Amino acid sequence: MVTQPAVSMAVKKLEEEYNVELIDRDNKAFSLTQMGETVLKHAIAIHNEVTCMRQELNAGFSKKREVIRLAIPFTMCPSLLPELLSNYVVRNKAITLHLLQKGHAAIAKGLADRSIDVGIFSKDIVNPLLQQREYTKVELFAAFSPDHRFNGCDKVTPEMLQGETLIFSKVSNSIPGHIRMYLEEHGIEARKLLHDGFPDGNVLLAHRGQGVALAPRHIAGVNSAPLSPPLYCDLVVAWNGKNGLTQEQRGLIDFLIENEAVLQAEQSSQ
Repeated sequence: MVTQPAVSMAVKKLEEEYNVELIDRDNKAFSLTQMGETVLKHAIAIHNEVTCMRQELNAGFSKKREVIRLAIPFTMCPSLLPELLSNYVVRNKAITLHLLQKGHAAIAKGLADRSIDVGIFSKDIVNPLLQQREYTKVELFAAFSPDHRFNGCDKVTPEMLQGETLIFSKVSNSIPGHIRMYLEEHGIEARKLLHDGFPDGNVLLAHRGQGVALAPRHIAGVNSAPLSPPLYCDLVVAWNGKNGLTQEQRGLIDFLIENEAVLQAEQSSQ
């Protein structure tokens, strides 16, 4: 991944520094001079030593740091930007954070089979193996196309959703529990369009006129309106109860919850 001129310049600097010729330029075929062979031999030895040093340092580094696999449905957690978590890791040098983006059901499954250490997902997903703490509440809006009949409405009622095409992701192979309960509670009968992808994909299809998507406000876009009565998705931070929590995992969970509480307080004051 180095350009040819850069290589030529590096070779020239070596030749000037040691006042030798490293390449036989009289020969049309590329070849090293005897001095060039000597430099190459030592360069390989130096490279191997540096590689061994890096591997040993990384091995010691890994032993000192605890790896935590954190799974998040990013479309539901706009406040958990990579920068925020990166800053947390910089301040907490005892951990290495592996950040994963998955659907709610996939996160719960990963926690159960221990391929994920800490996860955030919808509270309506129940698994007896998991323990959890309250995290935050996300309001869902109805997203639609610019020429949809809902455009210009201040709110969308259950009656207005009757007969509409509602767009859902197939990531969990079912309608999310909080949405399903809302539809059942208000007797909403709607056509259901399932597609492969995450909620932001639902919104894209809705904006193209293929139906109505129910999504957090920050991805619902300009062509959206709140539901009345409102529809919320309660999120929890969860872990496998059989594993217990390490000190670092508990610290990360505390950070997630405290950061969200501060954010909610700031938004309320505005």
